[in-house]
Amino acid sequence: ILVLTNTSHDFVAWIGISVWGDGTVMVIVKTTEAPAARVSEDAPFKDRYPVTTQLARVALGRVAPYVFDGQVADDSDDDSDSDGHGGGWDDMDDDSDEEGSGGEDAPAEEDSQDGGGDGNASP
Repeated sequence: ILVLTNTSHDFVAWIGISVWGDGTVMVIVKTTEAPAARVSEDAPFKDRYPVTTQLARVALGRVAPYVFDGQVADDSDDDSDSDGHGGGWDDMDDDSDEEGSGGEDAPAEEDSQDGGGDGNASP
């Protein structure tokens, strides 16, 4: 168990992590934080308990999206870059042979998924 709060908080929040024999990891986030005002009881944990969620995101680091955003691990063994150009590397240009069609200077697309979750995940 990892306690997320200290004496500066008016609630207590903690994380429990269990590793199962089959490689499954269960993360449980618990809190006494008051639910956010004007947020539905059916809303995801991250919306109902925003301070706990932020504290847990810091503690969980790269694992946090699996717990709070519904992100699913990519278990594929495919090491190809799938851009069709071969070479085992990704040329970052959206599978185009034209210059200036992608790469790090290309405009970003916004992906706004609303993943649900109750604070529990098993990636």
